[in-house]
Amino acid sequence: MKKFFLLAAVCMLSVLPGCAPGAKMAKKVKEDSKVQVQVLKDKGYKALDNEKIDESVKSFLTAKYNDRGAVEVIGKATSKDLNEARAMARQDALAGYDPADIGETFFVYKKSRRQFEVVCYSLVKGSAASAARRNATQLARQYENTEAQIAEAKAKAAREKAEKERKKAQKQADKARKKAEKARKEAQKQAKKAKEELKNAENYR
Repeated sequence: MKKFFLLAAVCMLSVLPGCAPGAKMAKKVKEDSKVQVQVLKDKGYKALDNEKIDESVKSFLTAKYNDRGAVEVIGKATSKDLNEARAMARQDALAGYDPADIGETFFVYKKSRRQFEVVCYSLVKGSAASAARRNATQLARQYENTEAQIAEAKAKAAREKAEKERKKAQKQADKARKKAEKARKEAQKQAKKAKEELKNAENYR
């Protein structure tokens, strides 16, 4: 029995180091997916293809983080017909790339003034990735990809947190200052009272 537990412990120790990177990646995907989903929802976007936006983003980021050689490309289109806007957005993102190089893809959309606006997020690899890195349209949209949006959202949250902490500290400082001022006035009042009592005592004698 002791040998069994010893063997089990050895196996666990041998597995843990290998699991650590995977666990770390899963945690990053979970955290970043939550941020990206909120960014998209704040902009009014919903997922297409009867998928939940949370699942679409999580699946996309998992594929992206596990293949650092892949390049994210973005396509946009607007039309009165949702399916047409979807097809146009995909064409805008992936036109000219070998289908074999196209990886994880998801779409989001929102409706405004009887128009459907669709955004296509896709990963490309191989020769398509090389071409995407030189594509003028994709270079112009690099600040709109998931990585940039997540970074900006985190930076904004950090700024808001810092401002909240600053206001909290300021409030505490103001409270402490008012308390100190109140204590000073009370001390002056007590000193004045003691002085009057001493004067009265001297007059009484």
